[in-house]
Amino acid sequence: MTEFLPAAERPAQAATQESGAAVPAAPTGPAEPPDFVSAQLTARAEKRSIEVTGERTETTSTFVNPDGTVTVDSYAGIRRVRRGETWENVDSTLVQADGKVVPKVAKAGIVMSPRSSTVPGRSPLADRRRCPPRS
Repeated sequence: MTEFLPAAERPAQAATQESGAAVPAAPTGPAEPPDFVSAQLTARAEKRSIEVTGERTETTSTFVNPDGTVTVDSYAGIRRVRRGETWENVDSTLVQADGKVVPKVAKAGIVMSPRSSTVPGRSPLADRRRCPPRS
């Protein structure tokens, strides 16, 4: 665990601007540093919680808070799936791809088919034999 050590006793003061100059808005978009040190510095500077992306897993998200504490959100089920170098949130919306019905983003290789050629007049809900191998 890394501990945040403040550089000075007093918080930094914003530079005064000439009258009439616009004051920049506080950052509100995603700030996603991959390591604890960068996340700590960003959280303190922006006065908001910052996710440490290098600590992401399928079931957890780790945040550094402006006061230097760490919060880990842990989920009972899979929340995201690794696709190459990125994480994608699970999306069970069914879509048609190559004549098959599949979830947009899922950990399990699930393929649903509209009809079966093995038994005339019967259509299975899911055909596990057609599923891509798990990675």
